[in-house]
Amino acid sequence: MRPNTSTVLQLGKQHRAVLATAVLLLSQPGPARATSVLIFPLADGTIVDADNYGGFDSVGDEADWSFNGSGLEIGGVSRSVPDVGARFEYRTVWEYDLTGAGLSGPVTAWLTFTVKGTTAFLPDADLHIFAYPANLREELADFSAGPAVFADHVTVAARQDAAIFSVCVGDVVTAERARGGTAIGFRFQIDPDSPYAASQAHVIAKDADDTTKPTLSISLAGDANRDDAVDYDDLGPFTYCMTGPEGAPLPSCQHLDLDCDGDIDLDDFSRLQSVFGGTQ
Repeated sequence: MRPNTSTVLQLGKQHRAVLATAVLLLSQPGPARATSVLIFPLADGTIVDADNYGGFDSVGDEADWSFNGSGLEIGGVSRSVPDVGARFEYRTVWEYDLTGAGLSGPVTAWLTFTVKGTTAFLPDADLHIFAYPANLREELADFSAGPAVFADHVTVAARQDAAIFSVCVGDVVTAERARGGTAIGFRFQIDPDSPYAASQAHVIAKDADDTTKPTLSISLAGDANRDDAVDYDDLGPFTYCMTGPEGAPLPSCQHLDLDCDGDIDLDDFSRLQSVFGGTQ
């Protein structure tokens, strides 16, 4: 389905003037780039900060329950506190090798995963996702590895059927690669400031099947036509995808929401200009 014509026209003369100027200034094709990639995790685990119900210490250690091989990815990410008779927290982690991406410069990246609500606890779960430098090893230390950066969150309704979510993690992946990092990890946990006494979400991922686990999709930022270059040929597709502030992009245009704010507008075009022709 194409966007409504009136919506496109309402972008106004300012948008068209800026884009027309860009066509004149950015008329040389950019260098060829490596292809977009879909990365599966090379290391993963489930770590429970339980300490035999003795209390949280926010560290994955030998006093805690289990680490990987347990199938607990499918069991859930949860947090429970004393007024329900227990103190424990499950976190799950996935780590990805960034050297396989082969892209230079800023990237867009989406972490895609499946979760469902729980039947045990009624409150909705606010599932937080933190990024951290990874070493591609399965370690208890992954429970609190850092420096961790908040990447995004999703709300999982109680008793919600399994649903696929995608969160934008382009900035944290770009920052890690710019820092010289060769791997990145994502930790799933319940909001530590959740007002609920107990909260849980089921992450649908099996230890024995990597294809069920969260995937990291990386592509070159600003590559509107997905030809692995950011050049004059991207201006037309980008213009087609523009929604203006607060407009919802078409699914096929999602990768052009370069600032991850849910629309495609002049802020995104500014980012496109910054990477045009390989400029970093």
